Amino acid sequence: MNLNELNRGPTEETTRRLAAWLADGPLPALAQPGSGEAWEGLARAAVEAGLAGLLLAAAARRGASLPEAGARRLRWAAAGVAADNVHSMRVLSSVVAALNRAAVPVMLLKGAALNGSVYDRPDLRPMTDLDLLVRFNDAERAVAALEAAGCRRGRPLMRDDFFPRYYYELELLTPPPRAVRIDLHARPFRPLRTAATMPLDALWDGAAVVSLARVPGRSADGAEERTLTADAGAFPREPHAYLPSSESTFIHLAAHAAFHGCDRLIWLHDLTVWVRRQAEFDWEVVVTRCRDWRLSPAVLQALVCAQRWFGEFVPPGVTAALARATVCWRDRFVLRQAPRDASRPFMHLATDLLTMRGLRARMGYLSAYVLPGAGHLGEQYRFRHPGWRLAALAWRGVRGSGGAAAAALLAARGGVFAVVRGLGHVAQRSIVALRTVVVWG
Repeated sequence: MNLNELNRGPTEETTRRLAAWLADGPLPALAQPGSGEAWEGLARAAVEAGLAGLLLAAAARRGASLPEAGARRLRWAAAGVAADNVHSMRVLSSVVAALNRAAVPVMLLKGAALNGSVYDRPDLRPMTDLDLLVRFNDAERAVAALEAAGCRRGRPLMRDDFFPRYYYELELLTPPPRAVRIDLHARPFRPLRTAATMPLDALWDGAAVVSLARVPGRSADGAEERTLTADAGAFPREPHAYLPSSESTFIHLAAHAAFHGCDRLIWLHDLTVWVRRQAEFDWEVVVTRCRDWRLSPAVLQALVCAQRWFGEFVPPGVTAALARATVCWRDRFVLRQAPRDASRPFMHLATDLLTMRGLRARMGYLSAYVLPGAGHLGEQYRFRHPGWRLAALAWRGVRGSGGAAAAALLAARGGVFAVVRGLGHVAQRSIVALRTVVVWG
C-alpha cells in the first residue's frame, strides 16, 4: 500500500488504525473501528498493504474478536502469504546451495533476511522476491552459477554490461514451475551516488553466517520451525549465507525505504520489529556508519516516517545526531530524486551523472543510456519492422520527456507510428545504399 495514497483524505485514518494495531502498547480508542463496514475497510487495507497476517496476530495478542467477514478476508490473504513464503524460502535454500557450490559468498537482504529471523511465522511478512547480495567482484561468477542451476535472466537492463558496473542488481527467475524472482545485488542501493560513498564491503563487515538447512513451516509435532540458525562455525554441508550486522541491517532497511519514498507501511514496520527484537544494538554504530556512508538524511527520513505511524522506538539523541551529520547537496539531491527515478528517467540520468565520480565513468554511463541494447529497446517497443530500433529510440525519448508528451503521442499513435516506421524504412535503405557506395565505389 502506497502511503502517498493513504495520506490523502479519509484514508489516513485507516492507516493510523492499522499502525496503532501493529504497534506495541495500549490500543487508542480511535483505532477501534466502530462498525462492520469500517472493519471490512481496515481488513481490505491490511490485505493491500501485505499486513493481513500481522493484523491477525495483533488482534490475537490484544484478545480482540474480529467480525467474521473481515477475519475471513485476513485469513485467506495470510494463508496465501504463508504458502508463497514457504515456497520462496525453500527455493532460497536451493539458490544459496548453488552459490555455495560455486564458492560465491552470498548475503540475505530484506524479506529473505527478516523471515525466520525476526518474523517467527511465514504468514507475517510477505516478500515478492529474493534479495541476495554478492560481492562486487563475484557478480559475474554468481550469475554464471545461477544460470548453470537453471535460472534465467528476467527483465533486460540497459545493456548486457550494465550490471554490475552501473546498476546495482540483476533480475533472474528460478526454473518453473512457480518461478521465484531473484534480485541479485552487487551493491546495496540503486542510486549510483552510494557507489562512491559506501565501501564495497560495507555490509560485509561484521556479518554473521547462518544456516538455511531448515525452511519455514510446521514440523511433524506441529511446532513452528525457524528458518535461520546462527552458529559460531561454518556450515560446509548445509546451505549457508550471511546476514549483515544488526546495525547494518537496520541502516539498509531504513535507507532502502527512504530511497523508495517510505511509501510502504510494511517497510516502516520492519524497522520497529528489527530494533525491538535485537538483544544487542549499538546506536552509536548506526550514527557513525550513516555519517561515513553519507546515508544520514535517508535513514533520518525513514525514522521520522516510522515514528510518525508507530510511535518513538529510538533514543531521542539518535535523530538529533543524524540531523547534525554533515552532508553535501549531492546526498540530499539523490534522496529527493530516488523515489521518482521510474517516473522521471531523464532526471534519474541527470542525477546519476551529477553525483557519480570520474569523467570516463560518466561517459560510459551516458553511452549506455543513449545507445541501449536490443533487449532493453524491445521491451519498451513491441513492434518489429525495418528500422524498429530507431523507432524504439524515438519512442523511448518521448516517454522520458514527460507524461503529457507521451499521452499526446499515444492519442495519435496510428499516424505517428506510421511516420516513424516510414522513417525506419528510409533509414534502412539509406544505410544499404551507403554500404553499396563504400563497397563498390
